[in-house]
Amino acid sequence: QSDDDAGNTTTLEDGVQVIDAGAAGMVTIDVTNGVLTLVSVDQADGWSYEIDKATATDIEVKLRNGSQEVEVEIEIENGMLKTKVKTETSND
Repeated sequence: QSDDDAGNTTTLEDGVQVIDAGAAGMVTIDVTNGVLTLVSVDQADGWSYEIDKATATDIEVKLRNGSQEVEVEIEIENGMLKTKVKTETSND
């Protein structure tokens, strides 16, 4: 568990939301009738991304730039929208 984990839980509301992934860019989602949709991933220059999961209740996107990785997790749980942005640096 690193100190770079930023978690946020909000009431589930319909609409488009942008999750800030820091230096890596941003992830845009849409909630309609309690269903989660990945709208777009806007990565910063030098970053690439991969969509690990995109279901009606759970989205996971990994953004990478060399040894840096930012993982964005968005999920619907118990009527709440939970977002988490996790930054990791590997020493490979």
